[in-house]
Amino acid sequence: ETTGGDGSNNTPVGNPVNNCGNCNVPVYTAPILEFEEEEEKVDPCVSLKDSQKVEKENINPILQNFKSNLYHFGENVTRIDKSGPTLPSIVPSYSPVVFPTTIKAETTFKINRKTVTVIHSHPYPETYSMFSWGDVYVLLKMLEYNETNKKNIRELSFMLVTYDPLSASTVVYALKIDDFHAFKNKMNSQLNALGDMKLENKLSILNAELGNEFSNEINSEKAFLDFFSGFGVSLYQAEDDLSNWKKLENSTDPLFPNSIIKTPCNN
Repeated sequence: ETTGGDGSNNTPVGNPVNNCGNCNVPVYTAPILEFEEEEEKVDPCVSLKDSQKVEKENINPILQNFKSNLYHFGENVTRIDKSGPTLPSIVPSYSPVVFPTTIKAETTFKINRKTVTVIHSHPYPETYSMFSWGDVYVLLKMLEYNETNKKNIRELSFMLVTYDPLSASTVVYALKIDDFHAFKNKMNSQLNALGDMKLENKLSILNAELGNEFSNEINSEKAFLDFFSGFGVSLYQAEDDLSNWKKLENSTDPLFPNSIIKTPCNN
């Protein structure tokens, strides 16, 4: 079941950077969520590892396929929907929805209330080797679709397979939500600050702003972390063999102010 028709039409804006140009979703002017607090928090690292299990999302074959087919001029997108009862005694089922591979650096896809994971690729150098603002916006819509389902919210992730020019290798990134209130409020504040204009125009402007940060900073990981500091969202990178994840954070060491700390999830 698809509700709302959320989509992502990623087209280059100025320098090659993706944006969400056809997202037919409302911009909320009072973005305050009254989420009930869970008694037990779910570590994003645990959630990412769980998504790799065969009995759950089983994302590794998808990631491997995207890594093998990254070097073309288009994008790949697969979303994973969760269905079935949420009672503890019932095991939910996860099903992938594969969208057609594009022949250029743009794509259109939909999400719905059942979507818990989206995996997509960025062809380099047609797009930047990091999430765009429009990509993060898709995660916001996933949150809003699931805002009454705390269990699903903990599972939500948005993943990117891309080429990193610094390490000259294919990398896999994942975004997880740490603070639901901060994430929704910060994202909608940026949208609302642009005033009365079409949503696709706002997304284009914000993608261009983030694109400028990528252009001015050789390390796209740092540019992303700086731009989304305080947004309640965290960035992760998969090990090359997809056996583990690392959380990426800006260094707080004054001797290495521009470095990125990568902490393995099993530490």
